Amino acid sequence: MLTAIALASGCHAHVRLSAPGPTAPVEERLSAAHRLSPRMCRRTGGGTRPCDATFLQLADGKRVYHALDLLPVVAERSGTAAAARQSAQLRTLSTLAAAGAGLAFASSIYFGIAHVAREQSIHGPPEADKPLFGFSGITLSIVAGAAASLAYVVLMSQHGKHQSRAFTAYEASLLHRMRLCKEDGELVDCGP
Repeated sequence: MLTAIALASGCHAHVRLSAPGPTAPVEERLSAAHRLSPRMCRRTGGGTRPCDATFLQLADGKRVYHALDLLPVVAERSGTAAAARQSAQLRTLSTLAAAGAGLAFASSIYFGIAHVAREQSIHGPPEADKPLFGFSGITLSIVAGAAASLAYVVLMSQHGKHQSRAFTAYEASLLHRMRLCKEDGELVDCGP
């Protein structure tokens, strides 16, 4: 079940974002900054605030569910870029942990069925010859599944924290990349 939840939770489409570089005409950079500016994030538990891990809403209506999608429009060495990369790595590891949990729990079912089949077999090997097909195999699989499930929960929590950091730092990273500054609430060219 955990594996199904993990795989189903990653179904949001990626978005393609682009922004002009710092040497583009100021009007082009300002237009892009207004189009790409963050409007809100959706909180994991419901409600909105700037910003939490579920998604980032941009002014042009696009929703960013994957922090890595922000990389083309932020400074390469920004806090957003670093948090986005870390978030993606943790997401990959959590998916592997969920798959491992599913595999471990499936193997416990296999060991259980194999144990019952061998117990009912007239010609089965003596009890000493089948240690992994007994309760030790089932127990080992269940423990491995529980450990992988715990790893999934911890990794997804860390993924969410890093994604939230990426979303929170996004606007500053976007403006820095395009060499724009805020003065009195307005965006202006920061100069050379």
